Amino acid sequence: MINRKFSRYYQKTRDHASGWYDRGSAAFGVCKEKRPRRIGSISILTQSAELGYNPRSSKGFGKESAVEWMDRVYGPARIEDRRILDLIACPTFERLKGIRQAGPSALAFPFKTVTRYEHSLGVYCLLDRLGAGFTECVAGLLHDISHTAFSHATDFLFTSEEQDFHEKLKPEFLDRGDIHAALARIGLEPEAFYDDSIYPLLERPLPELCADRLDYFFRDSLACGVSTPAQIARFLNHLVVVDRTIAFDEIATARVAVELFGVMNRDWWAGPTEAFIYNEFADVLKLALAHKIISRDDLLGDDAAILERLERSGCASIARGLDRIVRFDPARLIGYVPKVQPKMRRLDPAVFVAGELVRLSAIDARAPRAIANHRVLEPQ
Repeated sequence: MINRKFSRYYQKTRDHASGWYDRGSAAFGVCKEKRPRRIGSISILTQSAELGYNPRSSKGFGKESAVEWMDRVYGPARIEDRRILDLIACPTFERLKGIRQAGPSALAFPFKTVTRYEHSLGVYCLLDRLGAGFTECVAGLLHDISHTAFSHATDFLFTSEEQDFHEKLKPEFLDRGDIHAALARIGLEPEAFYDDSIYPLLERPLPELCADRLDYFFRDSLACGVSTPAQIARFLNHLVVVDRTIAFDEIATARVAVELFGVMNRDWWAGPTEAFIYNEFADVLKLALAHKIISRDDLLGDDAAILERLERSGCASIARGLDRIVRFDPARLIGYVPKVQPKMRRLDPAVFVAGELVRLSAIDARAPRAIANHRVLEPQ
């Protein structure tokens, strides 16, 4: 029999995550030269988890003076910078609207509605409010521009230890005519965004904090019912920037973030369910490629186009593979050994205390245990 604790968790999380959320309020902290100061605030309004992105403008996309939307993390959001609006209007960027952050897992769990488009806008907004420079904010907007259909599914198809297949495609996407022209109009070159690691607020290696990691953690944990709006508001309220490093300014808040990040890693990002779904979907894609139902170039499109080709293929093996994902049964995890393990993630953030930046694990006796608990929950 399947582990009852796992089965109860699976059902509870699935039920919880499809509900409505009440938003609180959040503020961002920005610190320069180790002197924290608070700037700005965002009201976070009541909204459904499925309303993470809902843009509206009065003059038609690409010509408007501003774009506004209700963001599931930050609430009412608005972009007025014409340079950024020009990039957002590019077809290459708009493609991200059709790519779910959860990849094929969204087929089994429809409440996973976060798209790469929504996440990219969120990273831009977070960087802007943390005081990042214009070029780094642009890097945040474009950081996921090369994600393939079904996001990290291609990492289980074209395997590597880093699981970063889309990163290798970034020059190809940034050099596309629409993006290249939009960047040229603001005096920037595509090469400036080939490597995100040169932007310390946008990208840092695990287990550090960065805008990319924080935004996908906030969005995914809300969508999956792991975090609450009040907790996200608390995290945002206790973020500071010190010497170009994002940190928490309170040990207790950092500890909660580590614990919830661990839950996301254990039960959603790298859990046995995700391992099963991603490996099954990779097998479907391999079969589709072998039978020329799809091509490599098709993977550079969006989820819907790939799914349509798979569903219309008439291939019984592909149909069975998709059915095992869409009608996911936890009983299939018993004795299942994935060919490729999902990427493991852990968090050990910097905390700004007594005028210094210190890793949480170095100052909180409870932190090492929380970080160690980022293991995967094994069904029995």
